[in-house]
Amino acid sequence: MAEKDIISKDVLQHLAADIANILLHLDVEYDSVELLQTEQQRIEVRRADMVARMRKRQTGEQFILHVEIQNANDATMPVRMLRYVSDILLLHPNEPIYQYLVYIGKARLSMPNELLLPDFHYRYRVLDMHTVDCSLPNQP
Repeated sequence: MAEKDIISKDVLQHLAADIANILLHLDVEYDSVELLQTEQQRIEVRRADMVARMRKRQTGEQFILHVEIQNANDATMPVRMLRYVSDILLLHPNEPIYQYLVYIGKARLSMPNELLLPDFHYRYRVLDMHTVDCSLPNQP
């Protein structure tokens, strides 16, 4: 039985290389193909800080606003935000989504706000609270 598994793996590796080379023109080395495990158990509770449907006053455009509040720099934040937006899109596929990260940490903001991969670019807006004027206007 193990011999069949080895043969199957070899066939799948060649198939992956053929798809990459012949169909997608990616010019990969046949011996570089490594089949990766794709089965993942995901038992988790993930709750966004704030997700709300609202409408703009001037245009009447309805949209979903997603806000995450972050108090420390986190290099994995773009992937985390991507997971949030994909969850929201699955529940509300036809609604525009505006996504913001509000940074309240003590350290200088240094985490990225985008994920740039070949053929994929994802970005969200960041509001650094250190740059916001929080003073109240003078009242008469």
